[in-house]
Amino acid sequence: QWTLCDLLSVDVPFSRLLPAEQRTDGFRNIADAQSMSHYHLEDHLRVVDAALDNAFARISQQRPPTRLQLPANRIANKRPGQRNRDPELRDDAAVVWSGGVSFYGRISNSRLDDSGWYRITLDASSIKSPGDRGLWCSIHSGDCVSSSPLMHWVGAFEATENPETFTFTAWIEAGHMLEIRPADSTIKKARFSGGQVGLGEGEGQNVPGVAMHSLIIERIYPGGSQKDVAASLFGDLNVRYDNKTRRLELESDQLLPDLSRQLRRFAGAAFRGPVSDDDLAPYQKMIDQGIEDKEDPIELLRQAYRALLCSPRFIYFRETPGRLDDDAVANRLSYL
Repeated sequence: QWTLCDLLSVDVPFSRLLPAEQRTDGFRNIADAQSMSHYHLEDHLRVVDAALDNAFARISQQRPPTRLQLPANRIANKRPGQRNRDPELRDDAAVVWSGGVSFYGRISNSRLDDSGWYRITLDASSIKSPGDRGLWCSIHSGDCVSSSPLMHWVGAFEATENPETFTFTAWIEAGHMLEIRPADSTIKKARFSGGQVGLGEGEGQNVPGVAMHSLIIERIYPGGSQKDVAASLFGDLNVRYDNKTRRLELESDQLLPDLSRQLRRFAGAAFRGPVSDDDLAPYQKMIDQGIEDKEDPIELLRQAYRALLCSPRFIYFRETPGRLDDDAVANRLSYL
């Protein structure tokens, strides 16, 4: 995961697509017990495709990154006579009371269309805090429905009577929303019937609550900017996105030399060391044949990258018996 992200200037949890290592004597990093079967190679290829898809999609992305700015009246989604699990509006703040109802505190307007890293900025304070401390609250993401009960941890914060700003960074899956609620198991919880909460039902039960004044959710790219991804994939090649064809286009007067130069540069980064003509020969043959067949040069590069990233030179360290050379030492230090 880290190698692909570093190579392509992206930041995606690709390891979720890989099988777990075999456990031996309680450990998963015993070299003698590790194997590379055709199942592992199939999963490896799936991860390589996912990484390349993500990187090429980043360059093709035309719309600005997602940014949700929710004031209190949009965080709250509960009207008089309505019973649901969203926050309620109270004194210009969206409030969630301490309670045990599942998914209470879900924010329907925070649902996100795309999986990715997000920065969450929350202005919040407490209501009726415990006398000796602030009110500890949690933030999770999830579908927030009983048919999909798994929730993902985002973070925790201690709300006090004075509003404060809290910032979190988390990977959030497409279709998920945020759930923000009091999470201190030692404090009193309100009782709500029927698994839903009505407007004002928690007010008279003398329990603490968290008041949310504003919430900002914005997509971020920790791995690198769009320009960083383009540089990783294409180096100094003149590649642009054509809005009419909705494709990446390469502008070049010397197609073969340009693609060959970029292939060597990418191979050197992927193989983490010098690349000989013999090393490049099978990949260069793909480029030569593709140009002869008048294939799309961008797709040619992508297929060559796919082959490079399935090579033993990428998957393994290349070390010769005896004293390690400079590149082998640098590789070990880098991964350590």
